[in-house]
Parts: sequence; structure tokens; C-alpha cells
Amino acid sequence: CASYTSFPWTEGFEGLGTSVGNDIFPPCWSFVNVVSNGADDPGTASGVGTYNEPHAGNNFMYQMWDNTAWVFTPLMHLTNGTSYTFSFWMKNKVVTSPVDFLMNVAYGTANTDHGMTTGTMLATNVNCNNSGWVQFTYTIPATVATNDYYFGIEAISTTFTPWYLSFDDFSLSSSCTPPTITGTTPASRCGTGTVILNATSSAGTINWYSTATGGSSLGSGTSFTTPSISTSTTYYIDATLTGCTTPVRTSIIA
Repeated sequence: CASYTSFPWTEGFEGLGTSVGNDIFPPCWSFVNVVSNGADDPGTASGVGTYNEPHAGNNFMYQMWDNTAWVFTPLMHLTNGTSYTFSFWMKNKVVTSPVDFLMNVAYGTANTDHGMTTGTMLATNVNCNNSGWVQFTYTIPATVATNDYYFGIEAISTTFTPWYLSFDDFSLSSSCTPPTITGTTPASRCGTGTVILNATSSAGTINWYSTATGGSSLGSGTSFTTPSISTSTTYYIDATLTGCTTPVRTSIIA
């Protein structure tokens, strides 16, 4: 699967519809059992049960008793210079004494136990004693190396009682500051022909378009040579820096 490059990214498992169960996840999700009795793989489910339930909607992800397993998100492309926020909701609906689950959270370049433990741990040995839903939120600093990463949730359970951890509403968002367009230089000519337009930005790369929204870039850089035109034509520009793009394009007339 290709990595996600546009954020925010969210997953609430509703896209699975009724196709849920052990070992069943949305496309590009994965899991690995670290210690398992061979029958209690993680998976997805629908509706409210005795031991688990969704946070919102109808579907959710779960981890099971008597098992230690990592569940991994799809690949996410993180860029140096941009900070990110990773979050999800978790609930241990029926808490035992002693508590039957611990949780680890990490990200790394491989969707394996080794890839997580040698990656960056965001939380270790979280005592899952919350019988209500709790949102867990973690910040990935702007010093992160540019690369593709999996985010992983490990649930650790050594009990033989049929309890579950419920997970729902995952999110990854970026907190970068988009650059701004600081100046434009329109141009004109008499008769049919090309025109050279110029623009400046506070940072990043300027992209040129023929439409105010959508469409493919016609080119990039501080100047743009139009195709041959015979009437006044409006072009549009934005600027992109480390994955952050100017929210509204600026018009420039040729």
C-alpha cells in the first residue's frame, strides 16, 4: 500500500460495513501476534457487546484476552519540519482486578514487533483501567525524520477471562503553518502570444493553476509562461511547504 501523504487522516471502521470479525481490518491495516494462544487474534466488530462496543457509529477495533499483539495503521508519510498529532479512543469496558490489559503505543518504519520496539515509543505499559472511553493523544515533533511510518498499538493480556479492549476513531493530523503568497506581478501584451507572470511567497514552492480550486498544477516556481493566449486570462497560485499548502489560491491576470 502507498503511504498517506495528505492529512488529517481518520479511521472509524465504518467503511467495513458488516464485514467485520477476527483478523478483519480496513485495507492496509495489519497485525502481528507477539505471544498468542493461537485463537485470540485482534479484529473488528459491530454493535454493543457485553465486553466491548463502539465509541461512535457502529464499528470498532478490538484486542482480545490471553494475547499480546500489535495492530498497525497504514503507512503514513511524515515530513521533517512538520509536527503531527496521533490520537485514538480506547475503552476497557469490564475492568478486572488486577487489571487484565497493558498498552504500548509506538511508530516505526516496519509493521513488526521489532519495528515498533526499535522505533519511537509514545507510551509504555499504560494500565488500561478505564471502563469509559478515553482519548489518547500523542505529539510527533517537527524533528521527525522524513520517512514512511506505521503507528502501532500493542495490547498485553495474560488472563484467560474473555475480556476485550475496544479502540475507535483513529486520527493523524499535521500542525504545520502554510506559507503565504506575498506578491504578484500581472502582465499583458498586444495581440496573441505568451505572457510571463511572476509571484513571490513567504516560503516553499509556488504552484500555478488555471482554476481557483482543484485541477492539476500547470507548473511551479516564481515565474510562469502562459500558453499562447488572445484574451485576458486569469491564473491562480498557491504555495506549498513540507506538505502544507496555502488554503486559498491567489488570482493573477495575464
